[in-house]
Amino acid sequence: MPKLPDVIRRIAENRETHAERLRTSNSERAPDPQCSKCEGLGWIKHGTRYDRCDCLAVRPKPNYLAQLPPAPEDRLTYADVLKTAGLKPQEQAKPKPLFSQYRPSETELEQKKREAIELAKKFS
Repeated sequence: MPKLPDVIRRIAENRETHAERLRTSNSERAPDPQCSKCEGLGWIKHGTRYDRCDCLAVRPKPNYLAQLPPAPEDRLTYADVLKTAGLKPQEQAKPKPLFSQYRPSETELEQKKREAIELAKKFS
């Protein structure tokens, strides 16, 4: 008898492989628009419940990306982008450091230590 985690892992693997197959295939299953049972919707009503119609057929997926021309922004070079921003390549701003460069002096550190000790004395 398989253990429950093995069964769950197998179900997840099956879902992933099925989804990958659908993603990579060049076809999709869609209801037949000429179906008289479901009227092209893919579902048949039986009282208060709905069942899937068996008229689903494999049809080629339309390739919408092939029909669109490339956007003009996709053809810009780095120099073109800098021109639109009003910068020259040598005028680029320097990247900001991830951490603050502030470093307190020794007198500031001593003052902070004294304040911390006084505060600790109040609560002890």
